[in-house]
Amino acid sequence: MDIERSIVKMLPHDKCLHFIAGVVIFACAHFSMGQDALYVVCAIAAAKESIDAGRHGDASNLDIFATMGGGVVGYLCWLQ
Repeated sequence: MDIERSIVKMLPHDKCLHFIAGVVIFACAHFSMGQDALYVVCAIAAAKESIDAGRHGDASNLDIFATMGGGVVGYLCWLQ
């Protein structure tokens, strides 16, 4: 099996987009808030899934974790 197909099976496209969004949100928020930008990422991730639950009924805790994971990676990069 091809490595790319293995990765695609393990990391769905939707989760990759959430991860990227977490990094971008952290990057944008950290210019004005510093390390507290990680709280912004968590709040936005939870709010987005709450909105999804109300509108479409397809909220996912894994989406929240993927977005927060991106925020954590952004935070770790900021520490370096």
